Amino acid sequence: MARREAGETSSGISEDPELKSRIKSVLDAKRNVKPPQTPKIQKVISVLRGHKDFQKHYEPRAISIGPIHHGDKKYELGEKHKLMMTNEFVNGSAEKINDLYKKVGEKIMELRACYIGKANKKFEDDKALAWLMLVDGCATLQYIYCAEKNKFKDLDIKPDCVAFTQLDLFLIENQLPNCLLKWLMNWNGNESTLEGLIKSYIDKQAILTLPKDQLSVFLKLCPSSLSWNLA
Repeated sequence: MARREAGETSSGISEDPELKSRIKSVLDAKRNVKPPQTPKIQKVISVLRGHKDFQKHYEPRAISIGPIHHGDKKYELGEKHKLMMTNEFVNGSAEKINDLYKKVGEKIMELRACYIGKANKKFEDDKALAWLMLVDGCATLQYIYCAEKNKFKDLDIKPDCVAFTQLDLFLIENQLPNCLLKWLMNWNGNESTLEGLIKSYIDKQAILTLPKDQLSVFLKLCPSSLSWNLA
Protein backbone atom coordinates (compact mmCIF):
# COMPACT_ATOMS: atom_id res chain seq x y z
CA MET A 1 0.00 0.00 0.00
CA ALA A 2 1.34 3.43 -0.92
CA ARG A 3 2.28 5.58 2.05
CA ARG A 4 0.29 8.83 2.34
CA GLU A 5 2.42 11.93 2.65
CA ALA A 6 1.61 14.67 5.17
CA GLY A 7 -0.99 17.07 3.77
CA GLU A 8 -2.40 14.57 1.28
CA THR A 9 -6.03 13.48 1.14
CA SER A 10 -7.09 9.86 0.94
CA SER A 11 -7.06 10.24 -2.84
CA GLY A 12 -3.39 11.22 -2.75
CA ILE A 13 -4.00 14.85 -3.82
CA SER A 14 -2.22 17.53 -1.84
CA GLU A 15 -4.23 19.91 0.35
CA ASP A 16 -1.73 22.70 -0.31
CA PRO A 17 -3.89 25.47 -1.93
CA GLU A 18 -1.06 26.74 -4.13
CA LEU A 19 -0.24 23.27 -5.44
CA LYS A 20 -3.91 22.46 -5.95
CA SER A 21 -4.22 25.60 -8.05
CA ARG A 22 -1.24 24.59 -10.17
CA ILE A 23 -2.62 21.08 -10.64
CA LYS A 24 -5.94 22.56 -11.71
CA SER A 25 -4.19 24.75 -14.30
CA VAL A 26 -2.72 21.60 -15.85
CA LEU A 27 -6.05 19.77 -15.86
CA ASP A 28 -7.83 22.79 -17.37
CA ALA A 29 -5.14 23.49 -19.97
CA LYS A 30 -6.74 21.58 -22.82
CA ARG A 31 -10.10 23.25 -22.30
CA ASN A 32 -8.59 26.71 -21.92
CA VAL A 33 -6.65 26.58 -25.21
CA LYS A 34 -9.37 24.86 -27.19
CA PRO A 35 -9.72 26.69 -30.51
CA PRO A 36 -13.08 28.30 -31.31
CA GLN A 37 -15.54 26.23 -33.32
CA THR A 38 -15.56 28.82 -36.08
CA PRO A 39 -12.58 30.88 -37.32
CA LYS A 40 -12.16 34.29 -35.72
CA ILE A 41 -10.80 37.46 -37.29
CA GLN A 42 -7.73 38.67 -35.43
CA LYS A 43 -4.33 40.29 -35.78
CA VAL A 44 -1.39 38.36 -37.18
CA ILE A 45 0.49 36.45 -34.47
CA SER A 46 3.28 38.33 -32.71
CA VAL A 47 6.09 36.09 -33.99
CA LEU A 48 5.38 37.36 -37.53
CA ARG A 49 4.92 41.00 -36.57
CA GLY A 50 8.65 41.38 -35.93
CA HIS A 51 9.59 40.23 -39.44
CA LYS A 52 11.31 42.89 -41.56
CA ASP A 53 8.76 42.44 -44.36
CA PHE A 54 5.71 42.39 -42.09
CA GLN A 55 4.33 45.73 -43.28
CA LYS A 56 4.78 44.74 -46.91
CA HIS A 57 2.92 41.46 -46.59
CA TYR A 58 0.33 42.06 -43.87
CA GLU A 59 -0.68 45.72 -43.76
CA PRO A 60 -3.09 47.25 -46.30
CA ARG A 61 -1.71 49.66 -48.86
CA ALA A 62 -4.76 51.61 -49.94
CA ILE A 63 -7.80 50.75 -47.86
CA SER A 64 -8.67 49.44 -44.42
CA ILE A 65 -11.47 46.92 -44.11
CA GLY A 66 -12.78 46.11 -40.65
CA PRO A 67 -11.66 47.54 -37.30
CA ILE A 68 -7.99 46.53 -37.07
CA HIS A 69 -6.48 49.27 -39.27
CA HIS A 70 -9.38 51.70 -39.20
CA GLY A 71 -8.47 55.30 -38.40
CA ASP A 72 -4.94 55.31 -39.81
CA LYS A 73 -4.38 58.57 -41.70
CA LYS A 74 -2.71 56.84 -44.64
CA TYR A 75 -6.09 55.34 -45.56
CA GLU A 76 -7.96 58.65 -45.74
CA LEU A 77 -8.36 58.46 -49.53
CA GLY A 78 -9.56 54.89 -49.14
CA GLU A 79 -12.20 56.10 -46.67
CA LYS A 80 -13.52 58.52 -49.28
CA HIS A 81 -13.65 55.74 -51.86
CA LYS A 82 -15.53 53.49 -49.40
CA LEU A 83 -18.18 56.16 -48.86
CA MET A 84 -18.56 56.57 -52.61
CA MET A 85 -18.86 52.79 -53.05
CA THR A 86 -21.46 52.64 -50.30
CA ASN A 87 -23.44 55.36 -52.05
CA GLU A 88 -23.37 53.29 -55.24
CA PHE A 89 -24.43 50.16 -53.34
CA VAL A 90 -27.59 51.84 -52.00
CA ASN A 91 -28.22 53.80 -55.22
CA GLY A 92 -27.89 57.09 -53.37
CA SER A 93 -30.80 56.34 -51.03
CA ALA A 94 -30.62 57.88 -47.54
CA GLU A 95 -33.57 55.72 -46.51
CA LYS A 96 -31.71 52.57 -47.57
CA ILE A 97 -28.60 53.61 -45.63
CA ASN A 98 -30.70 54.26 -42.54
CA ASP A 99 -32.47 50.91 -42.89
CA LEU A 100 -29.26 48.94 -43.37
CA TYR A 101 -27.60 50.73 -40.45
CA LYS A 102 -30.45 49.76 -38.13
CA LYS A 103 -30.31 46.15 -39.28
CA VAL A 104 -26.55 45.94 -38.83
CA GLY A 105 -26.97 47.45 -35.36
CA GLU A 106 -29.43 44.70 -34.44
CA LYS A 107 -26.78 42.12 -35.34
CA ILE A 108 -23.84 43.86 -33.69
CA MET A 109 -23.26 41.25 -30.97
CA GLU A 110 -23.07 38.50 -33.60
CA LEU A 111 -20.56 40.58 -35.52
CA ARG A 112 -18.48 41.24 -32.41
CA ALA A 113 -18.33 37.49 -31.82
CA CYS A 114 -16.49 37.13 -35.15
CA TYR A 115 -13.49 39.07 -33.78
CA ILE A 116 -11.14 38.40 -30.88
CA GLY A 117 -8.52 40.42 -29.01
CA LYS A 118 -7.76 44.04 -29.84
CA ALA A 119 -9.62 43.77 -33.13
CA ASN A 120 -12.86 43.77 -31.12
CA LYS A 121 -11.87 45.99 -28.20
CA LYS A 122 -10.89 48.86 -30.50
CA PHE A 123 -14.57 49.72 -30.98
CA GLU A 124 -16.37 49.63 -27.64
CA ASP A 125 -19.17 51.83 -28.99
CA ASP A 126 -21.72 49.59 -30.74
CA LYS A 127 -23.01 52.44 -32.91
CA ALA A 128 -19.54 53.30 -34.21
CA LEU A 129 -18.82 49.64 -34.97
CA ALA A 130 -22.19 49.22 -36.71
CA TRP A 131 -21.45 52.20 -38.96
CA LEU A 132 -17.99 50.88 -39.78
CA MET A 133 -19.43 47.46 -40.63
CA LEU A 134 -22.12 49.02 -42.80
CA VAL A 135 -19.73 51.18 -44.84
CA ASP A 136 -16.99 48.58 -45.16
CA GLY A 137 -19.43 45.81 -46.04
CA CYS A 138 -21.28 47.84 -48.69
CA ALA A 139 -18.01 49.14 -50.13
CA THR A 140 -16.49 45.66 -50.36
CA LEU A 141 -19.51 44.27 -52.18
CA GLN A 142 -19.68 47.25 -54.53
CA TYR A 143 -15.95 47.02 -55.27
CA ILE A 144 -16.36 43.41 -56.38
CA TYR A 145 -19.37 44.37 -58.49
CA CYS A 146 -17.38 47.15 -60.18
CA ALA A 147 -14.39 44.86 -60.69
CA GLU A 148 -16.49 42.22 -62.41
CA LYS A 149 -18.54 44.73 -64.42
CA ASN A 150 -15.59 47.00 -65.29
CA LYS A 151 -17.25 50.04 -63.70
CA PHE A 152 -14.30 51.78 -62.06
CA LYS A 153 -13.89 54.28 -64.90
CA ASP A 154 -17.45 55.47 -64.30
CA LEU A 155 -16.50 56.33 -60.72
CA ASP A 156 -13.23 58.02 -61.70
CA ILE A 157 -11.15 55.68 -59.52
CA LYS A 158 -7.55 55.42 -60.67
CA PRO A 159 -6.12 52.05 -61.75
CA ASP A 160 -3.44 52.07 -59.02
CA CYS A 161 -6.10 52.42 -56.31
CA VAL A 162 -8.03 49.55 -57.89
CA ALA A 163 -4.94 47.35 -57.97
CA PHE A 164 -3.88 48.04 -54.37
CA THR A 165 -7.43 47.56 -53.08
CA GLN A 166 -7.56 44.20 -54.83
CA LEU A 167 -4.53 43.11 -52.80
CA ASP A 168 -5.85 44.64 -49.59
CA LEU A 169 -9.12 42.69 -49.72
CA PHE A 170 -7.26 39.41 -49.19
CA LEU A 171 -5.10 40.45 -46.23
CA ILE A 172 -5.51 38.58 -42.94
CA GLU A 173 -5.95 41.77 -40.91
CA ASN A 174 -8.37 43.32 -43.41
CA GLN A 175 -11.39 41.08 -43.06
CA LEU A 176 -15.14 41.28 -42.54
CA PRO A 177 -17.46 38.56 -41.22
CA ASN A 178 -18.98 36.51 -44.00
CA CYS A 179 -22.39 36.75 -42.34
CA LEU A 180 -22.30 40.56 -42.66
CA LEU A 181 -21.82 40.38 -46.41
CA LYS A 182 -24.61 37.83 -46.80
CA TRP A 183 -26.98 39.96 -44.72
CA LEU A 184 -26.22 43.11 -46.72
CA MET A 185 -26.77 41.31 -50.02
CA ASN A 186 -30.05 39.85 -48.78
CA TRP A 187 -31.34 43.10 -47.27
CA ASN A 188 -30.41 45.02 -50.44
CA GLY A 189 -32.22 42.51 -52.63
CA ASN A 190 -29.28 41.58 -54.89
CA GLU A 191 -27.95 38.44 -53.22
CA SER A 192 -28.21 36.11 -56.21
CA THR A 193 -26.44 38.55 -58.54
CA LEU A 194 -23.59 39.33 -56.14
CA GLU A 195 -23.04 35.71 -55.12
CA GLY A 196 -22.16 34.83 -58.70
CA LEU A 197 -19.91 37.87 -59.08
CA ILE A 198 -18.07 37.13 -55.83
CA LYS A 199 -17.37 33.54 -56.82
CA SER A 200 -16.13 34.71 -60.20
CA TYR A 201 -13.94 37.38 -58.60
CA ILE A 202 -12.36 34.98 -56.11
CA ASP A 203 -11.75 32.42 -58.82
CA LYS A 204 -9.87 34.98 -60.89
CA GLN A 205 -7.66 36.02 -57.96
CA ALA A 206 -6.74 32.47 -56.95
CA ILE A 207 -3.22 31.29 -57.80
CA LEU A 208 -4.68 28.05 -59.04
CA THR A 209 -7.93 28.02 -61.00
CA LEU A 210 -10.16 25.37 -59.49
CA PRO A 211 -12.72 23.32 -61.40
CA LYS A 212 -16.30 24.27 -60.53
CA ASP A 213 -16.88 21.23 -58.33
CA GLN A 214 -13.69 21.91 -56.35
CA LEU A 215 -14.41 25.66 -56.14
CA SER A 216 -17.63 24.86 -54.29
CA VAL A 217 -15.68 22.86 -51.70
CA PHE A 218 -13.06 25.62 -51.40
CA LEU A 219 -15.69 28.27 -50.71
CA LYS A 220 -17.22 26.17 -47.95
CA LEU A 221 -13.91 25.57 -46.22
CA CYS A 222 -12.45 29.08 -46.26
CA PRO A 223 -13.47 31.42 -43.38
CA SER A 224 -14.75 34.95 -43.05
CA SER A 225 -13.84 37.47 -45.75
CA LEU A 226 -15.29 38.15 -49.18
CA SER A 227 -18.18 35.72 -48.67
CA TRP A 228 -15.89 32.69 -48.73
CA ASN A 229 -18.80 30.58 -47.50
CA LEU A 230 -21.29 31.55 -50.18
CA ALA A 231 -21.36 28.16 -51.91
